[in-house]
Amino acid sequence: MRKTRSGPVSPTEHRGFLKAPPHEPALLVIVAEYDTIAIMLTISLASPVPIHDQLVAGLRGLIAAGQLAEGDELPPVRQLAADLGINLNTVARAYRELTDAGLLASARGRGTIVIATVERASGPKVEERKRIEAGIAAALGDAKLAGLTREVAESMAARQIERLWKHA
Repeated sequence: MRKTRSGPVSPTEHRGFLKAPPHEPALLVIVAEYDTIAIMLTISLASPVPIHDQLVAGLRGLIAAGQLAEGDELPPVRQLAADLGINLNTVARAYRELTDAGLLASARGRGTIVIATVERASGPKVEERKRIEAGIAAALGDAKLAGLTREVAESMAARQIERLWKHA
């Protein structure tokens, strides 16, 4: 089982290194007994998006991209909260939400691990699709408001689709 580690980067943006990036070894203290691979989680304290939502989205993204695999151990709640400079209840709530979705499992004294790479169905497929489509619509609305052209938005979407489904 792989363990993970995290650490702060700047006052407005924190990166929790969940596994040591080989191209940035100086940014993380690697503990010898841990198996480490490169991935990171970024939280922006200046963002209008709540920290909890950023944390959940970041972890979901890492799981969806295959950067966190089944059996990978996440940092303890207290450690990740301290390293990111955020409230431990925020981290606990994010872990709980992902546990309820069937992605993580927590055991007192044993930590939190990834147990699945696909969420448990939380409702009828139609409702799930509507929720996903609303999220896509919001992201595309943000892109249009930011002044991006249709071509740029399509390119960004295509890049994310390729990133997430490259192994499918």
